[in-house]
Amino acid sequence: MLLSGSPAAADTRPPGSAVTVGQCLSAGDVWLHIQTEDDEVLRSECVGRPSSGLAALRAAEVSTTEAGGGYLCTLAGHPRRCPTSFRGQYWQYWHASSLGSRWAFSSKGADDYRPAPGSIEGWCYNEREERRCELPTLTADYRPADRVDIDPPPTHSTNLWLVGGIAVVVLGASVILVRRRRDSTTA
Repeated sequence: MLLSGSPAAADTRPPGSAVTVGQCLSAGDVWLHIQTEDDEVLRSECVGRPSSGLAALRAAEVSTTEAGGGYLCTLAGHPRRCPTSFRGQYWQYWHASSLGSRWAFSSKGADDYRPAPGSIEGWCYNEREERRCELPTLTADYRPADRVDIDPPPTHSTNLWLVGGIAVVVLGASVILVRRRRDSTTA
């Protein structure tokens, strides 16, 4: 549940700047909060007036990975890879209509949900075998957190370049050996 507080005067700085939750919401903007199962905050900032939950993630420059079935399985590189088997852990999507409102589990996906002006978007990754994760209590004077991105593992394209490079070296060595054998048998 969120605690209410007296919001400060509206601030017209761009989304993501150092405004408080109270300033963000009183300006009619949306606050985004993302945390891991270990309570590590990956994002907590004002994101302007996004047209969808997905647009809120983009406004905060959150990298995402989508799994089969269309759900988001990584946010800001957490977890490092999409799980290959389900063990109860996933990114849960929540909303609070205003400061002081309770968190409500989203009945829509991030691409379909339309955040209301002055509302809060929340994402949390639950502990293994836990049914729900808990988002923190935010107050009007809560300030943005530093952005955290977990380094992603090497992509398949990097691995393909490495494999391709090795294949070229092996092929080149094979051609040299074949020429040497041919030259030694004809001499």
